[in-house]
Amino acid sequence: MSEQKQKLTGLPVEFVYVAVIAAAVLGYFSAFGWILPVWLRAGSHYSHGLLVIGVVLFRLWQDRAHLVDDAVTDRWLVILWLALLGASSVWFISALGGIQLPGALAALAVMWLGLGIVIGRGGVWRLFPYFVLLYSVVPIWHFYLNPTLQAMATEVVNTLLQLFGLVIYMDGNTIVMPDVVFQIVGGCSGLGYLLVALTLSIYLVLTDHIRGVAAALMIASFMGFALISNWIRITLIMLFGYFEGPTHPLIGNHIWFGWAVYGVVFLPVLWFLPPRFVKMSAHNSSKTDAENYQVNRISRTVFFGTVAAVLTLPILAVVINAAIQMRTFEPVLKSPGPGYKKMKLADKTWQPDYPYASVSQLQHFQSKRDKDDKIMFYQAFYKNQSDGAEVTDTQNKLQGTTWARVNKDPSTIQIGYGNGVGSKLELKSVYGSERLLVWYWYQVGGMQVGSLIEAKAAQILGKLQLRGDGALFAAATYCLSDYCDDASVRLQAFIETLEDQ
Repeated sequence: MSEQKQKLTGLPVEFVYVAVIAAAVLGYFSAFGWILPVWLRAGSHYSHGLLVIGVVLFRLWQDRAHLVDDAVTDRWLVILWLALLGASSVWFISALGGIQLPGALAALAVMWLGLGIVIGRGGVWRLFPYFVLLYSVVPIWHFYLNPTLQAMATEVVNTLLQLFGLVIYMDGNTIVMPDVVFQIVGGCSGLGYLLVALTLSIYLVLTDHIRGVAAALMIASFMGFALISNWIRITLIMLFGYFEGPTHPLIGNHIWFGWAVYGVVFLPVLWFLPPRFVKMSAHNSSKTDAENYQVNRISRTVFFGTVAAVLTLPILAVVINAAIQMRTFEPVLKSPGPGYKKMKLADKTWQPDYPYASVSQLQHFQSKRDKDDKIMFYQAFYKNQSDGAEVTDTQNKLQGTTWARVNKDPSTIQIGYGNGVGSKLELKSVYGSERLLVWYWYQVGGMQVGSLIEAKAAQILGKLQLRGDGALFAAATYCLSDYCDDASVRLQAFIETLEDQ
């Protein structure tokens, strides 16, 4: 064994594998809590997520000795450690701000880099296929791929149906038949089949150590067959609907039928796969490589340095959250000055929905000088924000259930309270033509901000200062002019009089 490899003698590969993966899973487990329900949902594009985890762990364990190479050189070791800390920092900021997707992606990057460093030179790239599989089941791809896959499925299915001489009409993603109308929705895009094909093909690539062009061709062909099986599935369902009518059993429940078609398409593919792609002795070959590989122990310095880089920020996050839990902030509620009097709540009025606020309050006020000057004032306070219970959570609805947004994105404005920062939003009643103008702002971690993005940033900065409190304040009034100018004047006058209770 060379002098460099003698210096590497330290910890067994098996121990390092388990320790690094365990450290990453324990440290970043919270980043994946929102993903598991998606995996367990019947009919989800990602319902094979647990299978992917099993495949990756199984292949990593089988290839544990085959993957290990000479140690990373000192310069690259520092660069990779810095990259790992960078990914961990993204997770740390996301965790403090309750931002799910970047946190999950960053946590996977930490695992990738951590394992890549300890297995040695080029480890990050040798682990690439494993983490392609893990990233493929993070619930994000339907946002980007579904529209294209839906359009492709609609065009192909329409072409196939016309080959049968059927009387049909296509309008967007809708195919109209004499007795039934089909809509190719997001769940029919074939994305789930595509991701399963990706899993199957990469598993074969890793098992048989297929490289280069052959690997790319296998992955591409498997994904192509997955799309073809989905198009065949949709076409067959529509043929049953056309000839048998809308009461045919497949029209209402066809998830199982899709996987049956998928199996019929892929069984011949696997059976007739060219021998140069699939080697029957692949498992024995991997075992032989593992037994003959010389480098089977890893430097203690690299291992402990990597584990420290993996766990530093998760430990800091635990300490910060524990310190925040020990601090209590009482609700900060506001009321207008003596120029306004309190009224009874009207029926079917504006009612924002902030379900997990510690304290919420809706009040109606009327100006003592003008009986037509009526203001609705809503306040929601969170003593200690956490995932799902925060002022910026996506489930919160400022418009409530009886109003709809006129302008999709609110605009930032100057208001007469605090540092003058706020936003405005115009709403329209779902029951009629009434319009409502809402001025609102956030107070998070002691900082007043006017937009959702700024509130997230304030939440992160506040937690770094050991403050987890947050609040929303919103004033609304009816618009009596075309551009709500009259409502703006009334809201400005009301907000200028606000005082802490």
